[in-house]
Amino acid sequence: MLHAGETPALRISLKGFRRSNDNQSNNFKIMKQVRIGIVGMGNMGKYHANYLLGNKINRCVLTAVSDAFTANLESYKHLKTFDDAGKMIRSGEID
Repeated sequence: MLHAGETPALRISLKGFRRSNDNQSNNFKIMKQVRIGIVGMGNMGKYHANYLLGNKINRCVLTAVSDAFTANLESYKHLKTFDDAGKMIRSGEID
């Protein structure tokens, strides 16, 4: 949900920031890397995974993948793998 004055681009750009612990509401720390997970390792998921694993996106690292068909996860055993997208989201492995 967008807040007053926010555009979709602003909402996306703010995801790369985390609040600091100094209780100042407008003080953000830049995350060094965003941990990404992919849901569904079909053709598009594999394409995006290979792109991320090739370090073609700055400050992004692929840490987890999810697919209901566990055979699709065999090539990604070096990452955290999940057979349920909800488990991946709740795992804390991705931002």
